[in-house]
Amino acid sequence: MPRPLMKIVTRVIGFLIFLCLFVGVAGSVFAVSTGWAYELFPGLPEPPSLQTGGGLPGEAAADTEENEPRFGLPQTLLPGESVPLRNEVNIRPLAAEIPTPQQVSVEPPIIATNVFLAVIMALIFGSCITILDDMLAEEQGRIQAWLRAYRVDQLLPKIADFATWSANRAIQQGCLTLPIVVVILAVYGILFAFLEEGTSIFTRQGALLAVTMAFSVGIVSFAGDIVRRVLGRLWKARSSFNLYPFSLLIALLTVGVSRVFALTPGIAFGVPGGADVEIPAEKRERREVTLAMWTVAAILFVGIAGWVISGLTLSFIDAPIEERVAQAIGGIVSGVQNTSLLLWMVALETAFFTALPLAYGSGRVIFKWNKFVWILLFVPIAFAFNHVLLNPQSGFLDSFLNGNVRMMWAVLLALAGLTGGLWFYFNVIDDILQEWVGLK
Repeated sequence: MPRPLMKIVTRVIGFLIFLCLFVGVAGSVFAVSTGWAYELFPGLPEPPSLQTGGGLPGEAAADTEENEPRFGLPQTLLPGESVPLRNEVNIRPLAAEIPTPQQVSVEPPIIATNVFLAVIMALIFGSCITILDDMLAEEQGRIQAWLRAYRVDQLLPKIADFATWSANRAIQQGCLTLPIVVVILAVYGILFAFLEEGTSIFTRQGALLAVTMAFSVGIVSFAGDIVRRVLGRLWKARSSFNLYPFSLLIALLTVGVSRVFALTPGIAFGVPGGADVEIPAEKRERREVTLAMWTVAAILFVGIAGWVISGLTLSFIDAPIEERVAQAIGGIVSGVQNTSLLLWMVALETAFFTALPLAYGSGRVIFKWNKFVWILLFVPIAFAFNHVLLNPQSGFLDSFLNGNVRMMWAVLLALAGLTGGLWFYFNVIDDILQEWVGLK
């Protein structure tokens, strides 16, 4: 058999194996998610019903309405003349979807499920990005020819300039810094407030939620910015703060996806700004990796601090307090608890999406530098994201009934399918067209 033909046959066999695996996984996810698997195979174990009531995971769920938040304050009243502070504390429905440290599940099936999902995320994202990078490097000339043929090559630079455009000129002038920052953070706060169903920013509670979300986004964004500026000073490198209005489109998209697909608590991602550090070419790789790692670490530090505060506040909630004092401080405790939980949500989601090996992200820099180090960083963050936000109380089978997990599988399968299709085209169809048909 001629060598070119042998190469194509081998690639076709490899692709068919991938296709069988892909169809099998996608079909299994679809069958279990829709319940068809239990109709086709009645002997399969039925997944346990999800707990949708308040209280700690693992406790018996009370009879509650279907849309009641999954997590909340403990419901046990303490005896005595004093009242528990809980009576005066109002937790927002959005914040009630986020478990405090005491409420995180320690059940082995749930932990194992979320570890498995984190590993699957790392494998699929890592493998697909590696394949796409190699394919882009090998087929760069072919892709550029396509772009020129369809006259897209002139449009792409404009799109890239728009995506990376920053409001640095106004920032550097100084006088517009504070107003621009306040306006952009306010827009982020308003957008993310709509993650809570039924929110109206024209009400007192809705406006307060928007302010809380704006505060959380600002703290998370500027935490990474401060670290980058400190490192820039240590290296005696020039740094400048830039705002990225294009990120607002990402924030709008994440909120829209969250509402359309009923994700809980939803996706709050979008980096309003950051510090750019000028790095000499000979030190670029090492210092960019350092900046990326410290940026992710700063975001996580801020989020974990908020999460710890939420746990301490929850421990204080049921303390017996004289009724007048409880009424006086109830609003303050409510604000602290809501803010700390929402800060943890924004920080954890920002850390997760920042750690993905996508373009312009810290995860991309670490991934290109050392894939093993990226796995060590990404898997724990992905597990925390899964265990706290994505799938906080479901084992493996019943996780397929969770809209968050179904959405995750859809994204992963779409990425794997797109990567596999592009690989098949460039490595099989394109070779056949060029070598056998004569098309260039």
